[in-house]
Amino acid sequence: MSVTKQVKDAIDLVALISQNVKLQKMGANFKGLCPFHSEKTPSFYVNPQGQYFHCFGCGKTGDVFHWIQERENITFSEALELLAQQSGIELPNRKTKSSIEISQDESLRNILDQAQLFFQKNLEKSPKSIAYLKNRGFTEPQISDSAFGFANESWDELINHLQFSRFSIDQIHLSGLSSKTEKGKSIDFLRERITIPIRDSRGRIIAFAGRTMGDQQPKYLNTRETQLFKKSHTLFGMDKARHNAKDGLLIVEGYFDVLQLQKLNIYQAVAPMGTALTEDHLKALKRYTNRLVFCFDGDDAGRKAMYSSLKTALPMEFEVRLLELPQGEDPDSWSLKLGSEGFREAIVHSPEWTSFVLNRLLSGRDLSRLSERMSVYKSMMEFLPYLPKNTETRSLLASLGHQLQIPTSEMSKAMNTTGIKTQDQSREIKPQRLPKLSFNDLVKEMIYLFSKGHGKDEIRQIPEAWWIELEGSDYLQRALESEYGDGTRKEELEQVISAIDAHYSSRGGGEYLPNIDSVRSRLEMAFLDRERLSLQRKTQEPSTLINPEMVKQLENEISILIKRKSDLLAKDRRTK
Repeated sequence: MSVTKQVKDAIDLVALISQNVKLQKMGANFKGLCPFHSEKTPSFYVNPQGQYFHCFGCGKTGDVFHWIQERENITFSEALELLAQQSGIELPNRKTKSSIEISQDESLRNILDQAQLFFQKNLEKSPKSIAYLKNRGFTEPQISDSAFGFANESWDELINHLQFSRFSIDQIHLSGLSSKTEKGKSIDFLRERITIPIRDSRGRIIAFAGRTMGDQQPKYLNTRETQLFKKSHTLFGMDKARHNAKDGLLIVEGYFDVLQLQKLNIYQAVAPMGTALTEDHLKALKRYTNRLVFCFDGDDAGRKAMYSSLKTALPMEFEVRLLELPQGEDPDSWSLKLGSEGFREAIVHSPEWTSFVLNRLLSGRDLSRLSERMSVYKSMMEFLPYLPKNTETRSLLASLGHQLQIPTSEMSKAMNTTGIKTQDQSREIKPQRLPKLSFNDLVKEMIYLFSKGHGKDEIRQIPEAWWIELEGSDYLQRALESEYGDGTRKEELEQVISAIDAHYSSRGGGEYLPNIDSVRSRLEMAFLDRERLSLQRKTQEPSTLINPEMVKQLENEISILIKRKSDLLAKDRRTK
């Protein structure tokens, strides 16, 4: 039995939801007012047998994991860990924190929350800081929404405040908010800086960034790394961006880039912590999307960072586009000039990475010299395997081959070789035929979408009852499970994924590829049909026929199922 099923079976979904929703038994189900939208007549149902909930009013649906994700604003993996801990189930290949570590985490979070309140009160008393933020385009409500604060120039004002709040100097030091002089005296880490809270993906403060208002260097300074905060793993803005990742995420360079975009209601932007984009950053992004748009500063340093990030992202099978800004602009300044709609349009129409790489490799080269041509070709070989396999690429290769005086056949051969290696590159699994078993088309489509990173959260949120009885569902379950153990997949599963990928790749793309919204809709309609037939059979059972009240309840449930399917069909017709 899979670990997710063990955890799910150990949790009483009705009891869990009853903590927040007043439920009333209705036949085999429980009903109540939906917690996800306002209603006067109950349309929210909990099915204890199928272990899922569903609202026929707003369409919200899911299992115990999705319920916790919605209530706690956490990821599936975090929900699994939380429920496993509650159930006393040990997760395989997962390092769990001891009670002492958990207690330390809570203490650090309390200190950081106290520091945030302190910084915000300081800002209210600093006209100079407020004027600086207003000069950067923030109104007073936006200053509050962005949770800006201010660290005074005092050497120990924050330390004294926290100690007065009964935190020890050792706890304060562990939080990263203090440092020590050569003589061992503890001092505030941030001084005379605008403060910006750095949050984890759940929105909890884990550190602070400090921004100078003058020429002081460094311009930005993060509080020290702690057991809560690791720069190479943290992306600023992820707490909001992860809920807006459906169409991909925007990677920018700085804190103010993210905050200015949020001010314009563009919440899909994240930024690394003053470091290069790492594989750990990209692994975190992979949990939410497979599509990235890089938008770095419009100068040589920005283009260099974009090139470096591209080399890290392509081997991890991201679909990458590049939004190049004019010289001297950054996302902060450029978004203010374009406005919300203009910047959104720029994101939507950002081009693929290929022309950027070619222009960079060919820039300043004397292609009349053999050594120069070979140097360009050698550098280009890193990227050739990641070129999209379409007509435009063939034309591109022909043009590039002509410039470098290299046969197109050699260029095509290089496309099929191994490209840039990641630090933990797994061995290549050659595509093979699917094992000899039937696959339901919907299961096959879900495996394809999940393996490509498209709509991962949406797939996890689809109730297991909708697909668990379909042919090939055990492979989908294995794919879901592989993400929450040590991240590895068995060779047989890799072969299945590889074969499914080859199947859809051969169809070209675009409208021929699976779509998460379509898959979800068809899955629900098929499930509604199965449930309806099951209830109709039940109405004909002798034990039911002698119970008019039961017959009435079943007929009511059948009518609800029919109405829901009718609504789904109408919605599909409107979107076509």
